[in-house]
Amino acid sequence: MPSMRFDPKTGQWVRVGNPAVVVVHDCNAPQPDASSTPHTAMTVQLTLSSLAHPDDVAAVIDRLQAAIKDAEAATGGRIDIEFALPDIVRG
Repeated sequence: MPSMRFDPKTGQWVRVGNPAVVVVHDCNAPQPDASSTPHTAMTVQLTLSSLAHPDDVAAVIDRLQAAIKDAEAATGGRIDIEFALPDIVRG
């Protein structure tokens, strides 16, 4: 933990602590093959304003459902995406 120490040569307080740690991220590392990744799941949750017009809500839901189908297809079905609708829409 860093602390303060008085330096008699300069007459000032100096912050001392652990040396800085340099972290290097290698972004050129090869990524694993997508076909060997594990099967996972994801949930998309929708929150709606009570002031939203029903036609706008329907349009948003239709677009999100289409995007979810596209995303599932793009991952080769390795990610199951659940669409969590608010109770007011399900009712």
